[in-house]
Amino acid sequence: MNLRVSKVKKNHGSPVAKGVTLIELIFAMVVLGLAVTAMMSALGTVSRNAITSEDTARLSFFTESLMEDVMGKRFDNNGANCCANVSNCTAFGSLGHETGEVPANYNDIDDYNNYTDSPASGFTRSANVVYASLNATNVWQANNTSRTDQKMVTVSANRTGGGYKVTLTGMKSRCPGN
Repeated sequence: MNLRVSKVKKNHGSPVAKGVTLIELIFAMVVLGLAVTAMMSALGTVSRNAITSEDTARLSFFTESLMEDVMGKRFDNNGANCCANVSNCTAFGSLGHETGEVPANYNDIDDYNNYTDSPASGFTRSANVVYASLNATNVWQANNTSRTDQKMVTVSANRTGGGYKVTLTGMKSRCPGN
């Protein structure tokens, strides 16, 4: 068996063409694919965090705004009579707005009991008002059996369809300053 080896002569006057092998091309595509995937993942995380921060800021604003509206009202619509004696205040089972009363005319904090609205598209907020008293460990809790000198206001706002929710709780005393 005769093997013949021949030499390839280069043409010194013209440039030698260099190409990319199929293996090099496949390797470059894999590296580029991994880099693009990593960048898209990072951008997605940044985008989600930006949306979360914006939603949290808006929810906080909506919650604080409603809490300010509620806490700016009188303790009870019975005014001075309520201040003189807690038994003159609205009964614990009757908390809420008076028949026909609309939010623009709410005059005391318990008018906001079971209140719900939509301050912007995709957002809801609510308020609940209950009489409150301290429990054995000095923590405020709802008192659903009698009138007390304090009402506890809980205001919440949430994103419709989202898991974000902001809740604030405030206390208002019966006297002084009805």
